[in-house]
Amino acid sequence: MIIVLNGGGKSVTYPLTGVVGSLINTGTWHAISVDLTTTNFGVDLTDVLADLDVISIKVENINNRQIGDSGTVCSDAEYMALDDLVLTSLCIDTDGDGTPNYLDLDSDADGCSDADEAYNNIDADDNDTGIYGPDIPTLANGGVDANGLVVLAGVTGNAYNTIPTTTAGGLNTFEEGMTLAIDTAPSNEIKCETETAQFDAVASAAPIGTNAPVATASTDVTYQWSVSTDGISYSNLASETGTVASGTTVSLELTNVTNAMDGNIYRVVFTNEANICFAEAEATLTVNALEDAGFSYDAGAYCISDSDPTPTVSGTSGGTFSSVPGLIINTSTGAIDVSASTPATYTVTYSVGGTCPNSSDVSVTINALDDASFSYAAAAYCVDASDPTPTISGLAGGTFSSVAGLSINASTGEIDVSASTPATYTVTYTTAGTCPNSSDVSVTINDVPNAPIISGDGLLCNTETTTLSTTATGTIVWSSDTPGVASIDSSTGEVTAISTGTTNITYTVSDGNGCSTESSVFTITVSCIDAVINDFTATPVDGVTGGTAGDVTANDTLNGGWQ
Repeated sequence: MIIVLNGGGKSVTYPLTGVVGSLINTGTWHAISVDLTTTNFGVDLTDVLADLDVISIKVENINNRQIGDSGTVCSDAEYMALDDLVLTSLCIDTDGDGTPNYLDLDSDADGCSDADEAYNNIDADDNDTGIYGPDIPTLANGGVDANGLVVLAGVTGNAYNTIPTTTAGGLNTFEEGMTLAIDTAPSNEIKCETETAQFDAVASAAPIGTNAPVATASTDVTYQWSVSTDGISYSNLASETGTVASGTTVSLELTNVTNAMDGNIYRVVFTNEANICFAEAEATLTVNALEDAGFSYDAGAYCISDSDPTPTVSGTSGGTFSSVPGLIINTSTGAIDVSASTPATYTVTYSVGGTCPNSSDVSVTINALDDASFSYAAAAYCVDASDPTPTISGLAGGTFSSVAGLSINASTGEIDVSASTPATYTVTYTTAGTCPNSSDVSVTINDVPNAPIISGDGLLCNTETTTLSTTATGTIVWSSDTPGVASIDSSTGEVTAISTGTTNITYTVSDGNGCSTESSVFTITVSCIDAVINDFTATPVDGVTGGTAGDVTANDTLNGGWQ
């Protein structure tokens, strides 16, 4: 036997089973009572009952036997009779509080009004007064239409069009009694800046066991964390939401908290599909500022020749200073021993204790002195030498200097030896780099020796010799520019006439400093002649044959002149 209800364009059925439903012949009358509930007839029952047209009872002939047939032959008749069909309006009271559901503002006694659950809106019956919305809707204020229906409740024509919210299983939420409670509320957190704060909470959902029927909705809970900066308005944290099993811990982790978050209130709201009236809890975050570790040096870089710098602490005093090996630093004062430190760039850290310890870093560079290396090609120069220019092996671009008497180019270091006074000088080269430095080189300017004139015989006959002389002091070396006319001994100055002609004789005198001077030229002429030229052509006169004096003198030529 199947009961069928038709109405509102829909049909719902309820099949009867057992002795009565199967029409097993017992020969007695049976009373059949069926509750019109969605449990029996399904979720469409409400729509059908709202516009009920026909109630029918359908009997199926399972064994292909005629009604009235009681056996295997016609005489074995079976009969079925329906009598006293009555529809009785039952008093449905889900929570058993004595108030029928249709008069009960919270039929399932879960603390969430039926209106709120049906509309899935906690403000549907804002004040739990049984009136839709926070205000009293009237025709005058537009809250109610001409049919007396509350407009905001959803109206189409002369009827409400809102379909009550159901659970995932298709049951009305307002009939699914489910408690929702906070088991563990989040605790207030006190943190220092940059630390991590974590809030934990636990909520549980459970069917109300005394309800009839007992809820079959899921006990999972959905949570949402939010934050308030003023204690009044809250903003949801988009990524801090989800659905977990009842009794599961949900956490909100805040990394690297800042002082701006101090005093923020963090709230967690739990809901369940059968109870949208949330359970909530909140906690406050206190963020303490880090200790002020501010400090500074008066410069970012120091030369190893500078005075040792000590930092100025602008924050909390009493901390400690540290760095890596190579930087010699006083851990209490932060003073840097620059001369004892290895040139490099270092990070100096100042750390302070207290409630919220902190540290800060400052970069300090220790620079070595500039390389001021330079040199001249020689340590001493004669005043007649070429002007020397030094080679800079260190940092170029510096300046050269010395005392008066040395004529030196300040930019290039070139020495004008001929314009300098012979003496020994110190030449200083000073760099102009990050850490100026200087170095010294000794340079001697030597005068050349004196080369007085040559004395001696300047007219020689062939093979004749003479020794020239000078008053010069030092090592003397003689030379003849035409040794074929007259040669000279380089050591003694002795000249030997060789052939007719002239030659220039000079000497070079050198002192112990390596300086030398060439003398002026001394000219020697080699030209030895006969006083009388024999140009006699007559017969010789001898004492035997005799002759005259004229025969002797008449044909001779006098060469030279009288002296």
